Amino acid sequence: MEKEHVLSVIKNHWNKKAAEFNIDRNADEIGRWEKVLSEFLGRDKSKSVVDIGTGTGFLANITGKLGHPTIGMDLSREMLKYAVKQGETCASSAMYIEGNASELPFVDDSIDYIVNARFIWTLLEPEITLREWFRVIRRGGGILCFNTMKEGIGITVKQRKKEFYHDKETDSNLEVYGASMEELREKIEVSGFSDVKIKNVPELGEVLKDNGKGEICDSEFWYAITARKE
Repeated sequence: MEKEHVLSVIKNHWNKKAAEFNIDRNADEIGRWEKVLSEFLGRDKSKSVVDIGTGTGFLANITGKLGHPTIGMDLSREMLKYAVKQGETCASSAMYIEGNASELPFVDDSIDYIVNARFIWTLLEPEITLREWFRVIRRGGGILCFNTMKEGIGITVKQRKKEFYHDKETDSNLEVYGASMEELREKIEVSGFSDVKIKNVPELGEVLKDNGKGEICDSEFWYAITARKE
């Protein structure tokens, strides 16, 4: 894999898509996500959070408002511009940096939690990336990855969109966008994490899916992938 080319394709794709993801969310939806995040992170507000693949900062701004020291990170500078604006609007304390999920600018054992939403399916080198997450997380901390899935199947992006980035090399290196739940669990365990769980989060509701042609063809539910560093 020519990593620089692939990262450039991905960055350009999300830079162009940024405006589409800058959507207003109602108070009820935000409240449901806030509840789920709060339950996972616990009451200790000193616990730090890094939202990798933060996009327009939805999760990072929630954890920042909850009182956790929060950094949102993304390859796309255009996405980050919206994240900063959203943070200012909702009075979140989250900070934002540009960066690559597999090369984190943090020292060993310095972060309590890594979170993300609809990001894990985009990983190019999942084993390398997950080991990097394991490296920076403190013992007792962990990961919380949200993604829409189907029970008994897993991530279905590959089934609906064979060519997501429309670049042969980039699409051929998306190792996780068709992963089953068991494959996801194995990749996370091999990276050093323990207590790996994949659970439906019914309170986050149902998500309509399109077939890549702008037509609604199916629906899926939110799942939370959690794991700990002992």
